[in-house]
Amino acid sequence: MRTDRIIFQSITPPRTPGTAMYVCVCHAVTDRDIARAAADGARTVRDLRESLGVASSCGRCAQCAHACLKEASAAPHRTIPLLHVAGDGLGQREFATA
Repeated sequence: MRTDRIIFQSITPPRTPGTAMYVCVCHAVTDRDIARAAADGARTVRDLRESLGVASSCGRCAQCAHACLKEASAAPHRTIPLLHVAGDGLGQREFATA
């Protein structure tokens, strides 16, 4: 008798620069949200749970959230363009650091 086992590994897929990846679908949290939280001092998944709600519902995002937090904490701060509403007078010159 043959038994096959499927092993699922949590990996962070390569992303196209300038795009956001949803990490926690339950709370609509992206990797950019996690990078901002890391810049604001988040160091653990518990910190992310308290500030963003990550891993507080189904919990399936915990490993990916941890990987994104680790990546964001290790990466040098970079600038991310803020999204602006047309006509808000801010134009293309406003940026936030993450």
